[in-house]
Amino acid sequence: MERVNEVLGKMSVSEAEEVVEQLGEGGMLSLEDGVIDGTSEEGKERLRELEEKAKEEGEGAEEAKGEEGGRVEEIEVADPD
Repeated sequence: MERVNEVLGKMSVSEAEEVVEQLGEGGMLSLEDGVIDGTSEEGKERLRELEEKAKEEGEGAEEAKGEEGGRVEEIEVADPD
């Protein structure tokens, strides 16, 4: 994704928007609320919010993954010797 941003950053805004739209239509890129201008203070704040949200969702998925199997019960196993 960083490479995509690097390439888009070298384009004009209208050209980059067109490419992003085409990538979205092709199912290669998913957008959240359109294009965010990462060079503006507002855009930087929105990116921070999205990154924090993604991080929280990732942590929640890990917690849910651990709970999926249900109850865990420890048992003692006799020594085979």
